[in-house]
Formats: sequence, C-alpha cells, structure tokens
Amino acid sequence: MAEQTDPGLPTQAIWDIPFENLEFKERIGKGSFGSVFRGLYLGLEVAIKKIEKADDPEYLKYIDREVSMLQSLRHPFIVQFSGICVHSTGLYIITEFVSGGDVRQLLKQSPPITWDKRLSIATDLAKVLVFLHAKKIIHRDLKSKNILLDEYQRIRLCDFGFARMNEQTKKARHMTMCGTEGWVAPEILLGMSYDTSCDVFSYGVVLAELITGRKPGVDLWLRTPETCFDIAPDELKLKAIPGCPSKLIDICQECCTYEPLSRPKFEDILSALKTIVIPPTQELKSPDVTPSIPPTVTTPPQQQQQTNVSNNNNNNNNNTTTTNNNNNNNNPTLSPTIAQSRRNISQHRKSQEIAQPINGNIGETTQKEVKFKPTDSVIGGGSNWRVGALKPPGYYTLKRKNTAGAQTALINHLIKMVERATSDYCYDTSYIQDLLLTYRCFATPMQLLELLTQRYLSASPENHSADMANWKKVHRVIQLRVIIFFKRWIDYYPTDFQEGDAMEEKLADFDRIVVQNSLASLSLMTTTIGAPSDSEPKLVAELTKKRNELSQATPLPANAQFPTSIIPPPPATGSEYLDIADINAVELARQFTIISGHNFYQIQPREYLEICWERLSQAPSPWVGSVLPNRPGANIHNFLDHYDDLVRFVSTEIVKHNQVARRAATIERFIEAADKCLSQSDFSSVFCIMQGLANPSVERLTDTFKQLNSKTNAVYEQLKTFVSKENDYKKYREILQDAQAPTIPHVRLLLDELFFIETSSPKLLQGGIVNFFHYRQLSRKILFTQQLIASGLHQFRAVPSIQKVLSKPQQELFDDEVIRHYSLICEPPVSL
Repeated sequence: MAEQTDPGLPTQAIWDIPFENLEFKERIGKGSFGSVFRGLYLGLEVAIKKIEKADDPEYLKYIDREVSMLQSLRHPFIVQFSGICVHSTGLYIITEFVSGGDVRQLLKQSPPITWDKRLSIATDLAKVLVFLHAKKIIHRDLKSKNILLDEYQRIRLCDFGFARMNEQTKKARHMTMCGTEGWVAPEILLGMSYDTSCDVFSYGVVLAELITGRKPGVDLWLRTPETCFDIAPDELKLKAIPGCPSKLIDICQECCTYEPLSRPKFEDILSALKTIVIPPTQELKSPDVTPSIPPTVTTPPQQQQQTNVSNNNNNNNNNTTTTNNNNNNNNPTLSPTIAQSRRNISQHRKSQEIAQPINGNIGETTQKEVKFKPTDSVIGGGSNWRVGALKPPGYYTLKRKNTAGAQTALINHLIKMVERATSDYCYDTSYIQDLLLTYRCFATPMQLLELLTQRYLSASPENHSADMANWKKVHRVIQLRVIIFFKRWIDYYPTDFQEGDAMEEKLADFDRIVVQNSLASLSLMTTTIGAPSDSEPKLVAELTKKRNELSQATPLPANAQFPTSIIPPPPATGSEYLDIADINAVELARQFTIISGHNFYQIQPREYLEICWERLSQAPSPWVGSVLPNRPGANIHNFLDHYDDLVRFVSTEIVKHNQVARRAATIERFIEAADKCLSQSDFSSVFCIMQGLANPSVERLTDTFKQLNSKTNAVYEQLKTFVSKENDYKKYREILQDAQAPTIPHVRLLLDELFFIETSSPKLLQGGIVNFFHYRQLSRKILFTQQLIASGLHQFRAVPSIQKVLSKPQQELFDDEVIRHYSLICEPPVSL
C-alpha cells in the first residue's frame, strides 16, 4: 500500500503560483538578475521579480539557490518568500512587498534620519546576520541596496542569489567571485579564499554608509593596495555626520580591517551596539550642505532662531561626544577574536610596503656580499614607509607598459599577494599554485624573487617590545613559508630561473642570507657526518637537481607494464599501409591514445594563459619583461594539428573504399575503437573519431550505415550522446569530473572555456588592482587539466605498422572538397 502524505505538511507544489493569479503594477527596481514589479497575488500586495536570461544555465544556478534559501529561511528581518511562477513569458519569483525603499535611498533623504534610526538599522542587520551565520549561510552580497525597509523602518534583507551554504566545518572556505565593488571584502576582490568573515567586512561598509551618508568607492573610501583596503580612520571621522557615536566608528574600523581573522563575530558586534546610547533626538545636517552662512547676509528672525538652535545642538553634540569618550572605559568593548594577539603585528605588516615602484633592472646594484640587515630594503635600496607617509612622485601610477606591451602590477598589490602566499596564520597551498602559474602575466620572475627576499627580511616592529617574543615566533613561521614557496617554485617552474644569470645569482644570494640567519639555517642545510653547519645552500642544489631530472625525464616510467600488443597482419601485397578494417579495435584505440597522450603531455601549463594559442609567431610575448623565442603556444598548436589530421584520416579511410561492405567494416572498426578510447579515458580521441564520422559527406552515406549491426548502432548512439553539445556537453562533463588519471580531455572545448574566462572579466580593476580572481579561474581550470595526466601517460606500447597508418603525410589525407567528391561516387545522389 502506497504511503499517504500528511496533508498538514507543505509540499513543493504549494510554492507553484499560477500566472493568472498575478497582477502586475509599476516597475519598482532592477536587480542583478532581472526587473522587480509591484503587483498583487490573490489580492495581496507582493513584489514580483522577473528573471532575465531564464534559459541560461549559469543564471538558473543562482536563481535556484535564491529560491531554495528563501524557502528555508524564516526571520522577521528577511524578506518572506511567497512562491515561484513558471510561464511562457518568463520566470517569476514572488515575495512580500516592502514599501519603504532601501537603505541607500533612505540615506539620500533630506533632512537626514536621526541617529537612533541609524543605530536601529545597524542593530537589526547584525541580528539577522547572527541568524544566517548560525545556519552556516554566507550572504556574500551585503550592501545598502539589499536592505529594504518597511513602513515602520524595520529592515528586510533580500537578494540571496549569491548566498552560499557553508555545509562543511567552520574552516571551510570558498573561492567564487561575487559581491558588489565597494562593499566586497578584499580577500574576495584579490581572488583569495574566504569564509563568513567576508560578510563582516561588507557589514562594516554599510556602517560607514550610515556614519557618513556617502557611497563607498565614489565619495568615500577609494580602495587601493596603498591603504591596505582599510577604511582610513581620519577620513571616516572627518566625513561622519555630526553626533556620530565614536564607538560606532570603532566598530566600523574593526569590521573593515584587511586581516579576516582580526574581524569580530556578529555576536560581539551586536553586544557592542547595545551599549551605545544615543542622546535626545536632534536635527542632523546633510554632509552635502554647507553649514555656515556668510555674515554679510541679513538673516530673517525665524532663520536666526533656527541657526541658534542648530548651534546649541552642535554644542550638545560636542558635549555628548566627550561624555561617550569618557564612558568608553566603563562600557564593554568588542570581545577579542582569535587574531587579537596578532593585531599589532598585522599593523606592522602593513607598514612594510616599499615606496619605490618595481622596474625592469631591479636589484642590479645589490652587492655580492650579503649581510643580514632586517632594516634594509632589498628592492632598489629604498627605505620602508609607514601608513600615511608621503609617497614619492609617480607612486600612484595605476599601470605601466614595458617595451613588449604587457601590463605590470602595482607594487603594493604584489606585496599583498606575497604576504598572502607566505601568511603565518592561513597557509593556502592552492593560492600558491595559482600565483606561481599566473604571476608571469603581471610581474617578472625577478620582481617575485625580490619581494620574497624582502618578505624574509621583514624588520621587527617598532615600539612593540611587549610583543617582541610573539613577533619572533610569527616571523620564523613566515620565513619558513618563504622557503617552502621557493621550493615549490623550483619544483614546478625551474625554467623561471634560467632567464639570464641574474636570477641564479639572486637565488644564491638568498641562500647565503638564510645560512647567516640562525632561525632558519637548520631547515635549509644538507648536513652530513663531519660536515660544517654552513655547507652548500639547499635551494641552489635543488634547482640543479631539478634541471637534471628534467633533462632525463620520460613520459613513461622505466618499470612500465605494457599490455600484450595485438599485432595486425602485414599489409596486403602491393600496399604500403594496413587497412583499418584489418586492425583489432582494441589495438587501434591504444595507438590513437599514444598519439593524443604524447601530444597532450607536451603542453606546458602557461601555454593556456593569455590566449597564447591565438597569437601569431610574430606577436610580442604575453609575459611581462620577457621575449618568447618560439611560436606562442607551440605545443598546443602541435596537438591541434595532429587532432585535425586524425579527423581527416577517419573521413578519408571511409570514403576511399568503393565497396559498401568495406566502408561499413571501416565505420564499424572506428566506432569500436572510439568505445575503447572512452573506456580508457581518452576523451580527445573519442571526439576526434566522432568528428570524422560526423563529417556531412560521411553522414550522408545512408546505405553504408544501414549495413551496421544492431550492437554497433547502439554503441554509436551512446557515443553521440557522450559528444553531444546538449546542455553544454553535460554528459562529457559528468564523466570528466569522475575520471581517474591518466585522462586526455577534449582540448578544443578546454580552449573555448579558457577563451571565455579571458574575455569575460577585466585583468585590472579600478585602483590599479590586479583582478587575481580572473587568474585564479584560469589557474583552477588549467591545474585540473594538468592533474589528469600528472601520473604519466597510458602504458601502451607503440605498434609501428599501425602508427605508420595513423601518421600518414598530409598530402595523402583528403580535404573536405575531395571527401565530398568521393562520397558522391560511393553513393550517388538520388535523381528525382
């Protein structure tokens, strides 16, 4: 007996709203995914969001996430979900109608709203974020426009399209780029991994809006690496609306710090907000209105009275501010976070930025004899500067062009990236991998080496004697991180140290610095019995060892176990090549995989960057400060050339036979070989063979395909499903995600994806910031592809007679016109 559902429990069907039950009124806004209308549902006022591009899978992913979030969330300060409507005219999300506009509109009103209203908004927002984070949900697009207000000016948080469930542990971190510029946290903006603390930063930006009434990134807080992405305290106090509690400014600065671990939790923020006492209601002045009146102008008596009241209020504000400052010691402050002990050290890190911009001949004046002087600047011999110090002329230049035309990064952003890669509290190996792969697009190897050396030689903090012991522990961890970074660099990209003798000399200088440093020398020395502690430095030795390994490297291991080859019969008398129909399908598939695997293995990771495969041989180098000696993306071109030749080979071998039985046998052998390639994860050869069979001149041979048996036809239909473009190659992508190495992907599709990423987002953001999220997207895609072949090639033995067939010279392969000609001879068109 079938189970009966409880009629008292809601089902998915209750969220489905018929289109005829909706009545549309005026449009009230436009969001990130569509337009919002005021309307009626069953006579009740609602907001109706019409989704644009509802047929786009990428958009539907966010819409489905927003609907799922709204269905599961019930809170007084979250907009309530009513249902969803799917209609031929579009997709609609129906929520409650909130009539008071948003916080951004409220802050533009004149006269400005009172401080008790501003504090109420900040408190309500903190409450709802405590609720969300308790449910492991990150909003990721917190801003004033997404905070709606009802008729009582109580908030409703909306727009959960970017919200993400943090289903794993509290240490789980995300890498998706999302949010709105101006409110988004720096770790997201720089392409780093992040967690719930990104919402704390965005909340601090909303507090800055409430404090100043200004929009971030426009007339408040221009975000650049020079400012460490922190809100400037002086700017915030200067632009604060009169009467602002000093404690609210302190909370804002606590939230908007560059270090994620230094930000407070929302429980602590809420406790601190509850201690703020707002004085009696007073008229606030708009920050955009000039407060003073010229003394020469005669003021009417009524206006004079208002001016006197305003002056009295200003005096009260000053007294109130003084009282608040005096009471700060009595009121509870934000609870210390797990990174409070690093607060002074974090401030010190921000002061270690170098004033002089990086140039092409950096470090040429460095002496051979290296001494450990923490206060010296390695880069250009310049001195360190503190936050707020005067920068040299030209320092704020956002970008600089070298002779090759490539764009370099702002030095402070490079410093931030190196600090992140060698952090003592958050060691992110994926970030290091991405930086090593992509840094050549915006910096030179010498620049990176100099910054790592500077990071290793970071000076001790001044006037922090109490934290000296803690700083020494942190500094030692940082030094070890730098050494590990160098080792990874040498291991993955040893050719970076071959660009002139200067790189090797600098690496040897760094080794000598480490030898003299008692903190890290033990971890670097290769000690033997009776050998002194200052024996040969290890990094230079590791570089030499790696080069020797590369010179002797082979795609297959020495102890490879080859399967028994299925040797085909010799070619027929008078024939130079074997016939495809006479070759065993298993062995034919293996030989296809040998060719595809060898060509794919030769492709270097950086050939996928900067659309190298689209560049002509005369094009300038895409790498900053270097010149490509050969054709850009040469190994990718080689792979594609062999791929195209094999496609033509498949079509040629079919149409060259006059007998229908022989053509059918050839097609059957290719289908069987493609199926075997699929089983051994050679997806490239599967697409190659199927593309040859899909040639219009081959597909039209209906009489030939009718000769195939039912089993071959069934396999052929399964292969067509696998290579189908439907739902963006859905079947292929599903199998690729679960494939085990060695695997050869569909390279042409990979290049299309990389081209889309390269052209869909800017490489440089406002303020001279490298859009490292752009490069991390590329890196994640490239490194995933490289992992497919990381364990080596398929262990198959080449059969010379079959390899000779598959490697026919191009002049023996038919082009499309000749294939069409022979196709018409094989099966002449039916005359009407």
